[in-house]
Amino acid sequence: MVMIFLISLLSVILDFGWWSAEGCLELERSALLHLKHNFFNDPHNYLQKWVDHENYSDCCQWERVECNTTTGRVIALHFIALGVGNWQTGLQWLSRLTNLKFLDLSYNSFNNSILSSLSGLSSLRSLSLAYNRFEGSIDVKLASRKRQLRENEKVPALIAFGDSILDTGNNNNLISLAKCNFPPYGKDFIGGKPTGRFSDGKVLTDLLAEGLGIKETVPAYLDPNLQSKDLATGVCFASGGSGLDPLTSSITSAIPISGQLKNFKEYIGKLKGVVGEEGANKVISKSLFLLSAGNNDLGINYSVLRVKKYDISTYTSMLVSWTSTIIKDLYGVGVRKIAIFSTTPVGCLPIFRTLHGGLMRSCADDDNKAAELFNSKLLAEVKNLNSSLPQAKIVYVDFYNPLLYLISNPVKSGFSVSDRSCCSTGTVETAILCNKKTPFTCANVSKFVFWDSVHPSERACRITAAPILQDLKKNFL
Repeated sequence: MVMIFLISLLSVILDFGWWSAEGCLELERSALLHLKHNFFNDPHNYLQKWVDHENYSDCCQWERVECNTTTGRVIALHFIALGVGNWQTGLQWLSRLTNLKFLDLSYNSFNNSILSSLSGLSSLRSLSLAYNRFEGSIDVKLASRKRQLRENEKVPALIAFGDSILDTGNNNNLISLAKCNFPPYGKDFIGGKPTGRFSDGKVLTDLLAEGLGIKETVPAYLDPNLQSKDLATGVCFASGGSGLDPLTSSITSAIPISGQLKNFKEYIGKLKGVVGEEGANKVISKSLFLLSAGNNDLGINYSVLRVKKYDISTYTSMLVSWTSTIIKDLYGVGVRKIAIFSTTPVGCLPIFRTLHGGLMRSCADDDNKAAELFNSKLLAEVKNLNSSLPQAKIVYVDFYNPLLYLISNPVKSGFSVSDRSCCSTGTVETAILCNKKTPFTCANVSKFVFWDSVHPSERACRITAAPILQDLKKNFL
């Protein structure tokens, strides 16, 4: 391991030049300083810490800059509403950031003449040009091939509500058992760090934002390190363990949907401070909102704890009614694009195989039937909501069947194990039970459909995200 590290370090030095003492490449820091002085007017002084001073020498800590945590290279710049200065000169310095993958130039005053200058950014994967002054279709050569770029006004941001399928770290500071901001969670995430995502790596929220060209990861709204630059491209409000039934969140000590909506309204106020009231209204109306809920209501509340005041038909109808209320509340504050996730095949999750699958740990039929009943009612309600909310576009996202296919046919997708998870014994361990002290965690998570006993691995999520992305692009792009 030491030899591998030394070889990697030598490679970085030879390829990229020299480092500043604080870990930011001096070559790239210098380029960013030239960008500040030549590219933007910065009327709101967002770049006040971009100075040649020892207290602010690490450009990776500057506002609106993201770096690769391993190499220190600048990989993302969020130049939102900075006011255009001498951009012809500034872009010469932008081209020196040779690892730049994400560039947000929204809410400025660019026109089509800037496009030829962007063609030299060969590593760029995502470019947002929303709310500028472009005309017509934009065809620009990037990365030695033509991509069709457009003013990304259709989906400028992705915002998520619900449960652990989408949560990117909102439970980290809660007093709750539904937490995962510790190893081995996050072992395959950027930098190998646990972030509060219920995965070895990224979750669906990140993968869908990445696939839609918005940004690489979606931060948790309650992350204390959240920066203003993140607001205009989306944040996550979801909380692992939450449900549609208020009782579910009480049982798990998660943030209930009502609390997530309260945080969202607070977010709107902050967003207005970044892009103005008109800009905030556009972000809200044009962004894609995700909702994943029902899994914990059926899995924890109804199935495990047997809180059964109602029969399953009545209870699933109540859950759908709560979903409808949430969608109408979002619609009332200007949300117009919504994707509602079905539940997972609850009975085939490793933990429910253990609890309800008998000695053979088969999929629990009753749990799956409950999920299927809820999903069928949810699909019908989505159709009703599209009729009753005429300015909205609401899409039902089938997560149940793509995940069930991987579980039923693991080898066809390159997996070896689908009835237990990678973490520890793979039978019951999730959240605090999946930790660095639990033994037997697998060495190669790519062979497992599930990371812990409830949540799919990043690789499984990437595979299931493919048909979801196709559907979302068809409906919203």
